[in-house]
Amino acid sequence: MKKYGFLTTVCVGLALIFTACDKEGVYNPKQKISKIYAQSYYGLEKIKPPKELAETWTWDKNLLVKIAYGTDGQSYDVFEYDGKQISKIKNYYDGEQEGYLTFTYEKSKLKKAEYFYESTLSLLTEITHVGDKITKVKVTEYYDDIEEEEEEYFAKNFTHKDKAFRLMHFFIPGQKKHLLHKNLHKSETYSYTIDYVYNGDNITSEKWIYEDATDFTTYTYDDKLSPYYNLINYAESPATSKNNILTMKQQFSYDGESDEFTGTFTYEYDGKWPVKSTGEYKSNGEYEFTDVYYYEYVK
Repeated sequence: MKKYGFLTTVCVGLALIFTACDKEGVYNPKQKISKIYAQSYYGLEKIKPPKELAETWTWDKNLLVKIAYGTDGQSYDVFEYDGKQISKIKNYYDGEQEGYLTFTYEKSKLKKAEYFYESTLSLLTEITHVGDKITKVKVTEYYDDIEEEEEEYFAKNFTHKDKAFRLMHFFIPGQKKHLLHKNLHKSETYSYTIDYVYNGDNITSEKWIYEDATDFTTYTYDDKLSPYYNLINYAESPATSKNNILTMKQQFSYDGESDEFTGTFTYEYDGKWPVKSTGEYKSNGEYEFTDVYYYEYVK
């Protein structure tokens, strides 16, 4: 089965689902993103390439109806609604549908999200709340072709969405990708949980718990508004923060060994909203790469 995206904390998706304090599945920000430009550079030289168009967002009044990726827009996601509440996201490449994501609600709260590729269930996300906060997520991924060579498998599933996911300012280390892809070949299903801790409307820590590994990340924030608040990744991490991340510290432990990854973020604002964000990432204290994003909003 050729399954695009949604691989554990490779976390490959930026086709999005939405939550709101009063009714999950609803997203109506005061400032609506129209375009995002990206610029990444690696190594100590920090040679800056030109910025490139990363995403184009299309709105129908207050509803986000489409996100096209890259300069050519061949890969895109289309959003369907039940009233103002998201009901389905369809993934397309070059005009052909690849898969779709459906949502199940219990009154105002999102309870379950399911991703299908070629009518086959590929990912199930079950969500637990305490009050109006998402506090726990259980993710189960399904595989029916576990005999593939790892490199072939990885290349086939590593899509544009992996890069797009970094717009959410999460750094997923290469070591973890290798580990998780390796584990996927051991069985036809792979499950893990995510636990969240909050301070007000911001996530201060999240813990990803696997069968043989853990990933613990802490965050600090500024006092400005995040354009991604209530707009979240493809059900694998359905919780967001009100403000913009200033620092993150990620500790990944596996088989008695551990790695540490950190990110430091700076912003340029137009009023309360960021128009540019710069994230510098380090692995075990050594510089890895810098991501810069430029935001344009609907006028």
